[in-house]
Amino acid sequence: MSFISFLFKDGFETPNFLEKGEALVKNQIFFLEEYFSLIKIVSAVFSLFCFSVIVYIIIKLNLFRKVAENLKETYSFSDVSEKRVLKAWMQIERRIKTQKEAELKMAIIECDRILDEVLKAAGYKGETMANRLEQISSAQLANIEKIWKAHKIRNRIVHEENFSLSLEDVEGIVREYKKAFQEFGLLRQ
Repeated sequence: MSFISFLFKDGFETPNFLEKGEALVKNQIFFLEEYFSLIKIVSAVFSLFCFSVIVYIIIKLNLFRKVAENLKETYSFSDVSEKRVLKAWMQIERRIKTQKEAELKMAIIECDRILDEVLKAAGYKGETMANRLEQISSAQLANIEKIWKAHKIRNRIVHEENFSLSLEDVEGIVREYKKAFQEFGLLRQ
């Protein structure tokens, strides 16, 4: 029973124009069902073509590289570049290889200075490095406690004339600074 017949089931006759309209709708639905698969295929091909054109344009215009560079500039440390830290790190390693006490002390002082620059560039506020370190949790820098100890040793090097360290102590301290630089993405592992 059709919908129209249901409406007029109480003995009224179905108007002729409604039967014609119902037949017309059925014919149009049948026509669409016949070509529905073809319409889906054409739509899919057209969508794939448009997607391919968009990807081609993006590749040709180097938009991926430009977006990546912009993101890197936005979220990296503007004043402290990876190259600059690497260059300073190579100097620190040269100082350690000499095994001279003055050079070992300078290696720690330079590590501390670089980390201070990194913290400033990262937006940590404060007059001293200690003020900036106070703002960092172990969730932000895994070895923050060891960095605190290293910073205190750096202060002793600067303020105590006869303070001395063994090569092993210096290597351990420098290793902790290296871990911090790696966490900040400024040195590779």
